[in-house]
Amino acid sequence: MSDESLQAEKPTRDRKTREKRQVNYVKWGLGCAGFGMVFCTGIIVLGVIIWPVVFRSLPGEWQDRFIRRFNFMADLVPTHVPVILPTSAFKSGDAMALLATPTSTIAVPIASTQANGDLSSGTGNSGTSGTAGATSTRNSPLPTLTAVPPTPTLAAPIGSPTPVVNQTPTPVPPTPGPPSTQEPVPVAFHNPGFKWVPQHWNDCGPANLTQTLAYYGWQGDQEVSAAWLKPNPDDKNVSPWQMVDFVNGHTGVKAIQRVGGDLNLVKRLVSQRFAVILETGYDVAGEGWMGHYLTVVGYDDNQSTLYGMDTYLGPGKDDLGYHEAYDDIQRRWQMFNYVYIVVYTKDREAELGAILGPDSDLNYNWQHALSQARYDASLSPTNPFAWFNIGTNYVLLHKYKEAATAFDQATNVGGLPWRMLWYQFTPYEAYYNVGNYGQVLALANTTLSNTIDVEETYYWKAMAEAAQGQVPLAQADLQRVLKFNPNFSMASDRLNDIQNGKFAPPAIAQAAQ
Repeated sequence: MSDESLQAEKPTRDRKTREKRQVNYVKWGLGCAGFGMVFCTGIIVLGVIIWPVVFRSLPGEWQDRFIRRFNFMADLVPTHVPVILPTSAFKSGDAMALLATPTSTIAVPIASTQANGDLSSGTGNSGTSGTAGATSTRNSPLPTLTAVPPTPTLAAPIGSPTPVVNQTPTPVPPTPGPPSTQEPVPVAFHNPGFKWVPQHWNDCGPANLTQTLAYYGWQGDQEVSAAWLKPNPDDKNVSPWQMVDFVNGHTGVKAIQRVGGDLNLVKRLVSQRFAVILETGYDVAGEGWMGHYLTVVGYDDNQSTLYGMDTYLGPGKDDLGYHEAYDDIQRRWQMFNYVYIVVYTKDREAELGAILGPDSDLNYNWQHALSQARYDASLSPTNPFAWFNIGTNYVLLHKYKEAATAFDQATNVGGLPWRMLWYQFTPYEAYYNVGNYGQVLALANTTLSNTIDVEETYYWKAMAEAAQGQVPLAQADLQRVLKFNPNFSMASDRLNDIQNGKFAPPAIAQAAQ
């Protein structure tokens, strides 16, 4: 073949080669794309299958971080099986009789004289040891005030002295204390002195206390308060009395707690620039009902809005505080017996006492809270929180039989959150002091079925075990409490009592007197 022919065929061969290469590139491209799609689909499918397992195996703190960034992940949280708090035998008529007994006929104990097994969420301080049960010193009255004992006018009798079973007594609101001579509360107020502190995992209590103490110039941080309040990061609860103890024992300011509060009192305290913390119920996305603290920084009657530095939800879009509707905050506050903490400087103690009035005295305050709870139950006899509060306030007054009846009714009407005993422990105290140790153990074991991270559960389990003579079990549970929280002084006190042969359950101690 001549050179001319070869040169003529060369462009044709080059063109065919290029076309063949282009076809190969397309094939490779399509193959790679197909492989990529199969691979990515496999990864997605595998992720859909594996990620929920991985997510659920993560510590709660990391789960919470993912949920905050990607709300849809709340659906991956394992569904908690609701538990029903057990109740002992009761008669509804006995519960209704509690609403008909005149408040003024209830014997009131001296605040410094304590009964056995005394540990109440939001109502007492850890403190001295006793020979029987768990004796503690309640949050003492303001020392510069004159105690005002309850009077027959504290609350009008509710209903007939002889109640009729299944007949609801006529509600009569609690009688207010002596009229105030103070200046009227402003219609709206906001305190700009608070800075929001975002809470770490499960650190609602320490975070609220930190932002409150910072208002008074405290230089500590959330880690400092949390290290004392909950040495175990998994601890599900910090009670108000623990927060008060921390303030009074480890800072340069003072704190008290009271129950039976109302929004008018909160507004007066806030407008006078006192720091106020409320404990309320709150529904967490993907988790359900939990206890939650709120530092109140302002309010606006025109909008029926309370402003709070919410350590979980933030300071609000306008940085004035998270907006809480009066009706909603009142409903959720009731779930914790309207408990409130006031943090103040020593030089303002008399001023605080004047604002609190008769509620400065603990005996009066407990009676007042009982009157409010009975009124709430009269208005809504199927409200479990009203009955629970009646029980709590009877515990404060050391009327344990009445308290146990109220707690029975609270579980009977239904609706108590299954986490209720993560935060409030007065049912244990009531049943323990009436000698119903089986009910104490039933409540403790039910709670342990959904969490082991509440030291009070083991504490009361140990108390019931010790009362039944199961000393090794009681000692093991008390040691478990102290391993979980070395600052839980009542556990060490009871352990010492048992080891020294000084422990005696209420029934035995009372019989020996």
